[in-house]
Amino acid sequence: MECNALESGEILKAQRDLSLALASIVNIDEAAAICLDNALRMSGLEAGSIHLVHPIEGLRLVAHRGLSETFLKDTAWVSPDSEQAQAIMMGSPIYASTDTHPWKGTKNLETEKLLSLGIIPVLHGKAVIASFNLASRKHKTIPQEARAALELVAATVGNAIARIRAQEALKESEEKFRFLAENQKDVVFSLGLDRKILYCSPAIKDFGGYDPLDMKGRDFLDFVLEEKDKKLLANYTPEQAQKRDTQTVEFLFIAKNRESFPVEVVTTRQFQNGKVKTLNAVMRDITKRKEAEHALEDRERHLSSLMETPANFAVYRLKFSKDNPSDVSVVFVSPSITTIFGITDPLRFETWWRILHPEDKKPFILATTKALSQLDFQKTARFFHPEKKQYRWIKVIFSITRDGDGKPEFSNGILLDVTDRVEAEQRLLDSKKELEQSEEKYRLLVENANEAIGIVQDGAMKFPNRATRELLGYENAHTRHIDLLAHIHALDREKTKDLYYDLISGVRKDGSLSLRVLTSSGATRWLTANVVRIDWENKPAVLTIIRDVTNEKLLEVKLRQAQKMEAIGTLAGGIAHNFNNLLNIIMGFTELTMSDQPQGSQSQANLKQVLNASDRAKDLVSQILTFSRQDSMEKTPMDLVPLVTDTVRLLQATLPATVKVAPHIMQGGPCPVKGNDTQIKQLLMNLGSNAVHAMNGPGGTLSIVLDNVEAEAWELEMETQGLLIPAVRLMVTDTGRGMDPKTLGQIFDPYFTTMEPGQGTGLGLSVVHGIVKAHGGSVSVRSTPGKGSSFTVLFPRIETQNVSPVQRPAITMGNGEHVLFVDDEPSITMLGENILTRLNYKVTTFENPVNALDFFAAESASIDLLVTDQTMPQMTGEALIRQIREIRKDIPVIACTGHSDFFDRAKALELGIQAFCIKPLSLTQFSETVKRVLEESKK
Repeated sequence: MECNALESGEILKAQRDLSLALASIVNIDEAAAICLDNALRMSGLEAGSIHLVHPIEGLRLVAHRGLSETFLKDTAWVSPDSEQAQAIMMGSPIYASTDTHPWKGTKNLETEKLLSLGIIPVLHGKAVIASFNLASRKHKTIPQEARAALELVAATVGNAIARIRAQEALKESEEKFRFLAENQKDVVFSLGLDRKILYCSPAIKDFGGYDPLDMKGRDFLDFVLEEKDKKLLANYTPEQAQKRDTQTVEFLFIAKNRESFPVEVVTTRQFQNGKVKTLNAVMRDITKRKEAEHALEDRERHLSSLMETPANFAVYRLKFSKDNPSDVSVVFVSPSITTIFGITDPLRFETWWRILHPEDKKPFILATTKALSQLDFQKTARFFHPEKKQYRWIKVIFSITRDGDGKPEFSNGILLDVTDRVEAEQRLLDSKKELEQSEEKYRLLVENANEAIGIVQDGAMKFPNRATRELLGYENAHTRHIDLLAHIHALDREKTKDLYYDLISGVRKDGSLSLRVLTSSGATRWLTANVVRIDWENKPAVLTIIRDVTNEKLLEVKLRQAQKMEAIGTLAGGIAHNFNNLLNIIMGFTELTMSDQPQGSQSQANLKQVLNASDRAKDLVSQILTFSRQDSMEKTPMDLVPLVTDTVRLLQATLPATVKVAPHIMQGGPCPVKGNDTQIKQLLMNLGSNAVHAMNGPGGTLSIVLDNVEAEAWELEMETQGLLIPAVRLMVTDTGRGMDPKTLGQIFDPYFTTMEPGQGTGLGLSVVHGIVKAHGGSVSVRSTPGKGSSFTVLFPRIETQNVSPVQRPAITMGNGEHVLFVDDEPSITMLGENILTRLNYKVTTFENPVNALDFFAAESASIDLLVTDQTMPQMTGEALIRQIREIRKDIPVIACTGHSDFFDRAKALELGIQAFCIKPLSLTQFSETVKRVLEESKK
């Protein structure tokens, strides 16, 4: 029966038309329907279907013609585990009669009255991605002309289906990862229906050389080179936009340097109130793809002159020996085989075999041997082109005709150079792999970022990264949704909600705020959050980048407290300094007057009471100076273990019976610090008295802990971060009534007390604070109302200790040495003169340091010692010492001051100060210091 297949010339023209039609199709079902219609028309067959092959989902019917729905639903063309199915999946077509195995007797085939069928695999690379299933009700076998047409159609549509699949996958990927648009190589932009650019991603800078901000507001047609493309795009009206889901256009894009290159723009619609508001588009450079398409078009044009001027394939016919099928001779081959494949002797089959890549020869032999038992064969392999000196890709398609005995007689086929197609497919795979790697790269960046990053939508954080999960206390790495609002502190929840709703509603595009959150364990953390409104899965959402600033907040609180204490301390120190001068006069003249009274007299007893009261006033001044960190007491290496042990014993003797002391003092090793034993005793006694007051009434337990620890640098208020510092810890804990947060914020303030009026000075804890700071340590408090308080003091620990017993000085007399005494207070200069005269020294006093300098310049050789105050109006003691040193470098110097902070160790060494005398002056201490300095100067 006559076959209705098109002639070879018509087939080539139809194939070219099909290729052009498929180039503009973006829907795979539509493409499949067009391919099936063309296959039926070109082959002359009456019925068929197309199935897409998915490696996981299996077969999917996408188009059919001339077959009933019942047949398509209930009948499989081949069994999935049959030899025929395996052959198809290996790329080999099957042509068979329905009265042969395994189709013979199949009920549905008989119902449809199908006489023959053909199953032609559609390849992309080496993978089968679809199959043509064609059938005839007229022919018992599919005619050779129809087979050739079907195979050409199958060879044409593979790339088209793969391209459409890639486009559909790309569209899905773009929707899924829209928030990454700013980081894509392709240009993402939005257009109004008037073609004005509303937004353009930063990729335009590398893409075309434009600044993204310069693109905004410009007509998109300004960047289109050719008038025909401008006209096409200008005719895309708002009415058309309402009807068409997507549009893909290609044109020449004008770069900023005025060069042009081909681009592809895919647009999607964005709705508002049911109508298209804007067009969102992705533009990519398709220069390489166009180059490949142009090469394909050139090859298709050359098909029309197959025998005259073939472009990339050769047609051949081979004859098999009856005795030995492996013995093959060339019957016919088109001349193009020489130029295209470099076969120099085309009529000798051995030369064909010689060009195959060594690694492809064995698989080719196995495939060919298997094909001899079938009707058709397709195989792709590498071949070496002698003139081009490179391996290229060849595709062999042939069918077998048999003699009357059923033995292979002829092989009719085509040799195609498919190098360009294979390379294009590889570029497509590389592009897909690059996209996957890009997505993975950004996923890894977000997951491993130090900042907490996530997307907040509908009140929940989606896809929180590792830092977010750790911050909020979620250990499960698979946690993908966190109820963020439930973690926000109640005091910060409303302002956070307000900002969130402003972003979601579009009132604001971005923002930042500081807030507190509660972790899953109940801990409070301070955060700063930067937020940006985005669209996620077609709904508004908020991208959040969060930083934990809890440590900074704690340091800020400590800094404010330190600044407050520093200011109060400066004021207190100034007052105490002036009071010291007054005490110096009172105590000095009282001591001198007592020495003039008869031993045991009433006058001496009265003056003793004055001196005792002055001593108490001196202690009070000492506490004020300690609080203000202007303490002058000498600090030496010492072990706190015996000191604290003795102090605890002394404290126990003064406690009421209702208070139990529980000491936990380190055993088996020292707790060495550099400190002053009197001040540390005072510190512990003050903390103990404070604890006893907190337990007044019902009593309780006073716990005192002394041990060695490793503290972080910030705990000792050192600037170095991340270091562990050896420290000595003194912790005093009571079980009293505790304190609320307001009270905790005031306990170190001077004169603040919770006692009844008249029961406390309010200096106890402020003195503790001053002693700790003077020793370079830190003090912290934890307290819960009704459960007690715990004070923790940390001192820097030293490695060695050298504790010496305190020697009490005695009054020592001089040998008539000449002392220059300078102080701006007349009463103090009078006191200094009386004391030094009593001690057998020659004394010259000055209230004006300038006059003292003039006197020294004239009498420097006769003066043995300079005693000067520091704080004087006309000239400071430091300035006086410097100018006197210019006159005489070896003069010994004693500096008198209310506190030693005016002279640090380096400055004292620079000025050559031999000793300090701290006001108020004690007769015994002052006499010993003057005697010692004079004796040392004579050595």
